Amino acid sequence: MALDRKVRACLLEATQTGDAELLQEAHELLCQSKQPVAPEDGLTHQGLSPELPVLLAEAAIQLRQPELAEEALRGYFLRRDLNSGQFMCRAYLARAQLEGFKASQRKGQGMVDLTLAGLAYVQQALDITKGDPRYKFLVYNASVHYWWVSRALRRTGYWHHLLGTMPAVVQAMSVLPEEDNEWRVRALCDLARVYDEAKQPDQAAKTLTEANTLAAKLQNERLNYSIYRMQLNSTRNNAAQFAALQKLATTKTKQAQMAVQTARTGIAAPAEGAKGAKPPATGAAPTGVELNATEKVLSEAINVYVPAPGADGKAAPKVEDKKGAAPPEPMDLRLVGELGLLCMCNGNHLPQLAERCAAAVEAVKDTNLSAIVMSEYIRALLLVDELGPEADLYTRHSVEVRCESLARLDKALISAGRADDPDLVQEGAILIWNTGLPLLQPNLRLCVRKAYSTAAGILAELDSPLHELRAQLHLEIAKCEVAGDLFAAAIAQCDAALRLDYKGTEEAQARTGRVRPLDAQLQPLYKKLVLKMSLYQAPERGEDKALLLVEQGRDAKGVLRANLLERAATILSKLPPIADRPEEDVESGGGSLPPGVIPEPSEPIDPTLTAGGVRRERATLWCEICKLAWAARLPRLTLAAAKVSLSESWDVETDRDLVLAQAQIWFAQAEAQYLQLSTRGLQPGEPLPTAPPGAASGVVAAVKREAEAVAQQRLQVLEGFVQGMRLGVQLKEDWIVINAGVYLWNYFLPLVKTGQYADIFPALDETFTALRDLPTRSPELTSSIGAALADALLARHAAGQPPPNPGLGGKETSADRAVAVAEAAVNGVDPMVAQRALGTLARAKKAQGGPA
Repeated sequence: MALDRKVRACLLEATQTGDAELLQEAHELLCQSKQPVAPEDGLTHQGLSPELPVLLAEAAIQLRQPELAEEALRGYFLRRDLNSGQFMCRAYLARAQLEGFKASQRKGQGMVDLTLAGLAYVQQALDITKGDPRYKFLVYNASVHYWWVSRALRRTGYWHHLLGTMPAVVQAMSVLPEEDNEWRVRALCDLARVYDEAKQPDQAAKTLTEANTLAAKLQNERLNYSIYRMQLNSTRNNAAQFAALQKLATTKTKQAQMAVQTARTGIAAPAEGAKGAKPPATGAAPTGVELNATEKVLSEAINVYVPAPGADGKAAPKVEDKKGAAPPEPMDLRLVGELGLLCMCNGNHLPQLAERCAAAVEAVKDTNLSAIVMSEYIRALLLVDELGPEADLYTRHSVEVRCESLARLDKALISAGRADDPDLVQEGAILIWNTGLPLLQPNLRLCVRKAYSTAAGILAELDSPLHELRAQLHLEIAKCEVAGDLFAAAIAQCDAALRLDYKGTEEAQARTGRVRPLDAQLQPLYKKLVLKMSLYQAPERGEDKALLLVEQGRDAKGVLRANLLERAATILSKLPPIADRPEEDVESGGGSLPPGVIPEPSEPIDPTLTAGGVRRERATLWCEICKLAWAARLPRLTLAAAKVSLSESWDVETDRDLVLAQAQIWFAQAEAQYLQLSTRGLQPGEPLPTAPPGAASGVVAAVKREAEAVAQQRLQVLEGFVQGMRLGVQLKEDWIVINAGVYLWNYFLPLVKTGQYADIFPALDETFTALRDLPTRSPELTSSIGAALADALLARHAAGQPPPNPGLGGKETSADRAVAVAEAAVNGVDPMVAQRALGTLARAKKAQGGPA
C-alpha cells in the first residue's frame, strides 16, 4: 500500500500548493501500478484503491488540467471491478465538469449540445444516490455541479434547453436538510424561469408557489421580493392571476414592489373604475404633463410609499404615531431607489419623482449600500436630464455634463460591486452604456473609456449573462485602445468579445449574415491588429499583405505613405479572380478568431470566407486606399482607387459600411479632380482655355478639345458632390448631406457670385430639397443655397424659361417657384442669417407681380 499512500500524498500536496507537476507524478505512479512489480523486502504490491483515478481527475480539474483529468477518468471507466457507489457518482460529476469546460469554448448549438451532455452525467450521478440516505451529501454536490455546468444556459433565450433535466434535479433536492432551504428556493426559482421560457405558465406559477412556501421560513426579504416579482412576471399574460396577486398586495411595500415589476415588464394596471382600481394620486407629476400608463403606476406608488419632500427639498421628517396605533411599516430604501430609477428609464420621464426618491434615500442615516448606489444612479441620470433639448446637441456644455454623469455612474458601479447585488451591477452597466452612446464619436470616444472599462471588467468578474452588452463594451474599448495606439490592449478586448456567445436580433442577423452580428466588426478589427503586431511573420494572402500595407500607410507620412499605398494598390490590382476561401480557412476562421475559438459547424459559414466576403474585403481596401491617398493629397492615386471603389454598387441595408465609404469616395474623387483643375488655374469660375488670335487650325482644334475636357471635368466635380449627397439621403445620414452642401457651396461659389447658374442649377435644386427635408437642419447653409437657387430661378424667369416640372397644372412660372424656394429658405431662420434670402424673396415677389 506504499504506492497508494504516495499517490494520495502527491494529490494532497498538489491541491494545496497548486503544483501541476505533482499531478503528473501521481499520474505516472498510477500508470506504473498497471505493470507487474517485483517483490520488495519480502512484500508484494497490492492493487491500488480503485478511487484513485477519480481523486486524480478531481485534483486535475481543480488545477485546470482537463487533459489529465480526461485520461484519468478514461482509465477509471475501463476497469471491470467498478461498483456503483460514491466514487462512481463523483466520477460522473467530474465528467460533467469536463464537458462544461469544453462547452465554455464553444458557441451556439455546439455549446448547447456539450452543456446538455455534461448535464446528462449529473443525472447519472443523481441516479446512483436515489434511495440511499448515505448519499444525501452527494445530492447537494450534484446540484452544485448542475448549477456550474448549466451556467451557460441560464440566460434569456437558453433557459428552455434545461426543461429536460432541471425538474428531476430540483425534485432530487427535496431530500436536502433544512439548512439548505435557501439553495432549494433558488433552484425552484430557476426552474420557474425554465417553465416560463418554455411557455408553461401554469407550471411556473406552481413552482413559484412552492418556492414562496419554502422561502417563508427563511425570513429573507430580498429573496421573498425576488419570488414575488417572478410571480408577477409569470402572470403578465393572465389578467385573472394578476388580479389575484394584486389582492395579496395589502402592504405599502407589496404595492410598491408590484409597481416596480409593472414598470419593468409593462403589465397593464387595472382600468379606472375596475374592481380593485385605486383613485388617482395627487401631486404625482407636474401640472399639464400627460402620463403614460406606466408613469401613472409609478407616480401612485411613490406618492403612497415615499415621504413627500419638505420645504427645503429634503425628505419630510416622520410623524410620531399616536398611542395605541400600529407601528409604521419600515421603508425598503433599495425599493425606493428602484422606483426612482424607473422614473428615468424604460421610456419614463418623471424627474421630480426621481428626485424625491433620491432625497428619501439620502435623508436616512446608515442607509444600505445598494440604496445609496441607486440614489447615485438617479443623480447621474438627472444631470443629463437637466440639459433638456441641449442633451441632443454636441455643445461643449452638454459633452461636459454627460462626462460628469458617466464619472458619477462609474464610481457608483464600483460601489455596486461591493454590495453583493448582481442586479444592481448589471443595472449600472446598462446605464453607463446608454449614457455614453452619444459620445461614441471619433473625437469623443476616449471620454467613455474609463467608465466602459469599469463596466466590462465588473461584468466579467460577475460572469454576467448580458453577453451582448459585454461584447459591445469590449468592442468600444478596443476602439479606444486603437485610438491610443495600444494595440496589444485592443487585441485583448477583441479576444474577450469574440469568446462571448449571444444571439443578435433577427434583423441584425439578416443584415450581417451572422448569428452574432457584432462579429462583423470584431473579426476584421482583431485580424487587422494581429497583423500589425506580427513582427516576424509576414502574411501569405494578397489581401492580407495589402491590408498590412494600408495600416502601415495610415500611420506613415509624406513619401513613405505614398509608397506604401502605391504598393498596396499594386498588390490588389494583381490579385487572382474572386473565389471562396480554402476549406482550411473555413475550418479555422481565416485568422480572424482568437486561439481556441473555432467556427461552429451548425452555423452558416462566415460571410467573409465566401466569394462575396472576399469581394467586400477587396472593396473595403480600395476605399481605404482612396481615403488615405486623398488625406495625403495624392490626386492621381485617389482617382485611380476611386475608379475601382465606385465601380460596384452595394445594398444600403446589408452593406451599409461600404455605401457610407462610397459617399466619402465620391467627395474625395470630386476634390481630387478640383485640385487637378486648380493647379492649372482652370477651376470653376475661371475662363475656359482659348486659342490665341491667328493660331493655326491644329492649335485651335487642340485648345477646343482641352476646353471641352475641362468643362467635362468641372461637371464631374459637380456630379461627385451630388452623387455623395444621394447616398447620404439613402443612408439617412444627415452629416453626409450637409457636407455635400458645404462642398457644393464652397467649390462653386464663384459661379453663384457671377450668376452663372446654367451648369449648377440642377445640383442646387436637388441639394436644397435634400437639406430642407433633413431632420437635423443647417439653417445658414440651407438659407444660402436656397437663396442661390431662387436667384437661378429668377434668371430663368427673365429668360422666359419655366421651372423644372412646373406645378399648378403646368402654369407655375419660375418666379412662382422662386418665391416658394425663398420662403422656405427664410422659414425658421434668424433674419441676420437669412439676409441674402430675404432680399431674393423680395425680388421674386416683385417678379411674380405681387408686392415686394
